[in-house]
Order: sequence, then C-alpha cells, then structure tokens
Amino acid sequence: MVKPSDNIEIGMHIYEKGIGITSIITTNSADRSLIGSYFNAVKNALVDNDESRLEQFQNINIIDADGNAHEFETDLDALHEIYEQQEEPEFFDIYDS
Repeated sequence: MVKPSDNIEIGMHIYEKGIGITSIITTNSADRSLIGSYFNAVKNALVDNDESRLEQFQNINIIDADGNAHEFETDLDALHEIYEQQEEPEFFDIYDS
C-alpha cells in the first residue's frame, strides 16, 4: 500500500547555506520533494537571475537522519559560485549514489 510519506533513508545533495554542495541522508518523502522543488527554483533563479524565486526557501531547514539541520542556500551570488565550480553542472544529480 502506498502511503503519503515514508521513512526510507535516501542520500541527497543540497546547496547548504555558507557551505556549498552537501550530501545528507533524508528520512522522508516530504523532505525529498522539498529538495526537488528547491533545485527547480534554483535552476530558474539562475537562468532568470531572479533571487525572488528562492524566497520561499529562505530559513528552511532539512533535518537529516542524524538530526542535524541543513539550511538551503538562497543567496543568488553564492549559488552562481557553486554552479560555476561544478565540473559538469548540467549533469548534477540531486541523489547521492
């Protein structure tokens, strides 16, 4: 039976405020969905150079499997730097393999 959320632990990448790319272990589908929405907003913000696309993710934390909080990076300049540092950003995978 499919449930609206789960407790499966899955590794994912996020752009963490003040740190850059971070790998975390997520514990539920709601967090994974939020991370997916965040990366979609980041992509659009970078293309349009529009920081307002990231406002809904300001001060939002994802709690990992160890109970540690990770805040999304929402500063557009920092996100441009992170993106430029990636070797092949078009092939970036949010899931940690």
